[in-house]
Amino acid sequence: MTTVTELGSTGTRTEPFRLNVVADSRFRFAIGPGLSDGQQFRSYADHLAIINPNDPLTFALTGSVFLDGVAQPSLAALGLALGKHDGIVFGQPLKAGTITFTASCTDAAGNVALARDGSGPNQTFSIKVDPNKLIASESFCMGLKIKAGKGSNSGTLTYTGLINLGGKISDLAGKPVQLRIGNYVSPEGVFGTDGTASNLNVKGKPKKGATSVITAKVNGKGVVVITVTNADFAISELLEKSASPTHRAGSTLADDFISGRSGVVGGTVGDTSTEQVVSVNSSSTSSLDLSGSSSDAGGFLVLSTISGHDDKSQLGDKWRVAFVGTPPSGTDLSKTASVQISVGNLANTLPATVSGTNIKASMKVDSTTRNAVTRFNFSTKSLKGTYTTTYLDATATGIPISGTNSTATPNYTSEVDFIDSTSTTTLSGASSLTIFPKKNGWTSNAPN
Repeated sequence: MTTVTELGSTGTRTEPFRLNVVADSRFRFAIGPGLSDGQQFRSYADHLAIINPNDPLTFALTGSVFLDGVAQPSLAALGLALGKHDGIVFGQPLKAGTITFTASCTDAAGNVALARDGSGPNQTFSIKVDPNKLIASESFCMGLKIKAGKGSNSGTLTYTGLINLGGKISDLAGKPVQLRIGNYVSPEGVFGTDGTASNLNVKGKPKKGATSVITAKVNGKGVVVITVTNADFAISELLEKSASPTHRAGSTLADDFISGRSGVVGGTVGDTSTEQVVSVNSSSTSSLDLSGSSSDAGGFLVLSTISGHDDKSQLGDKWRVAFVGTPPSGTDLSKTASVQISVGNLANTLPATVSGTNIKASMKVDSTTRNAVTRFNFSTKSLKGTYTTTYLDATATGIPISGTNSTATPNYTSEVDFIDSTSTTTLSGASSLTIFPKKNGWTSNAPN
């Protein structure tokens, strides 16, 4: 891992760094067998670099995929995917352990890349995934519609999601946006100052000879809609064949997976790569609508709306928070006995009741009570939740008073834990959302 400081900034970030120095004319893999380590339920990306390529290249998995030596249905079943044309391994690892797979790379002339050591064709790779039970999502996929046309360059994709902008909408200006679905990678669009992006030139034509058109729009609430038209793909190319087909959908804002960077919760505007896995329960060859589908990896939790109000004593704020989240497949919240909600360093545990698909918790307080969560609700059907608080002291949450910090844009960080009657935590999720001063309070609605 290497820590770097961005030019003209005092901020630092730590990321995987790899330097390959070679003197070889052979067509072969530049890395392997080890790829960057991953963490369960966290975004992952790495690049299968090639030496002396003759583009275009085609990457593919060969043979079985293993987890700790045990064969798995597919790489997608473990939460990862391999880009067909760019060799990007990306996703959200679902299980801890060592993932092993073998990849091939074929060039324009039909030549197959040698292993890194030149011993033969193809390269075996391994990814060490560390265990983790806290799900921290940078985005939430609210809908994904895919339609394959009858001819070439006639497909349409529409992605709707929720992200943390981390700043003003205008800060996205000049940043790229891209949609990645299985083996398909869209063209790259560029944002303007108004939160819209496209790959069109001044004449309204796709740039750099592309035939597909990508457009995107982000509003102040962090809702992003990405549309790709005239796309050339087949539904079968987007899905990895397995006993239980899964679909990896990723949207990239102002970053590319080649850098190997995964998302940073609360990072700078547009400086994050996000993805989510969605189960596909359709045999359709012409269209798929993944809106509301279950998620193997989950997208829990993602803060959607935050409003805060300063108290008169200027010691803290009263909060109302809304969030969305898809618990990972197999998560049973029906036995939830209590819920712990944390804001910054302040944590409250409330007794909970479960009624059908609703989980509710509350605490009786009076007008003088401080530093308490009063109500909590989450629906496993709508995948939406809310909670409210009394005035929470700024010294406990780390969030300053809006009235005395009119230009500050802090992050509101929260964690929610569902706990059963045996005191076992069945689900934990954490998220962060940038908030902005508004009169004597805070709002998560980003200004232009």
